[in-house]
Amino acid sequence: MEAPPVISHIEPGSVGPAKEINAAIRRDLQGTTSRCEEGPPSAKERADWKRLSQPRELEAVPLVALVKKPEQDLVFEVYSRLLDRLYTVGFTAMTRAEQNVYLVRALEAEVKNGGFDQFFSNSSGNCALRTSAALAEMPGFSPWAAIYGRALQRFPSGRPSEDRATRGAQLDAMSDESRNWWSIEGDFFKLPSSDPLLAAYIRGRISSFPKVVPRP
Repeated sequence: MEAPPVISHIEPGSVGPAKEINAAIRRDLQGTTSRCEEGPPSAKERADWKRLSQPRELEAVPLVALVKKPEQDLVFEVYSRLLDRLYTVGFTAMTRAEQNVYLVRALEAEVKNGGFDQFFSNSSGNCALRTSAALAEMPGFSPWAAIYGRALQRFPSGRPSEDRATRGAQLDAMSDESRNWWSIEGDFFKLPSSDPLLAAYIRGRISSFPKVVPRP
């Protein structure tokens, strides 16, 4: 059987074996650095986000009305607004409460979609340590923090690099046993949805979230 072609460059929507995708990403990242506390995105990043964004049913609902919606609707819309803010003003311009909700929701989404390997391989891993702080700061997330802490310990000194390319090299240097996340993921998948905890956090800190976030 003919081997699949090697992916040489990543564009939004690229598909293929995870190993090839991650290798291509690291090639694209050569000569660049990344960190968690990023400022405003580039014009290209804003344009890409605007192109990929889809209209949402609740996007124009003021926060004072949105918090009265069911937990799932509230959290989904607030997280969507935080993504809009991330791609317009950047992570550093967000409030601490906004950052906490964004990071915890991103962790849940990435791990449940593709496991811890996906979380740490993607840009979400840039804020791996800040995500640990978010879980520690938010009421009710102690079980999450304990499981997530076990994943962090697979990295040298328990500290994944904020630089995505360096972190990719850390992942590649792991033994097969260390990079086998199944036992940790099994416990993570048993956790209940974060919606009730995030909804309570948002409702208790309404002033820390924008009433309405314009689309990019």
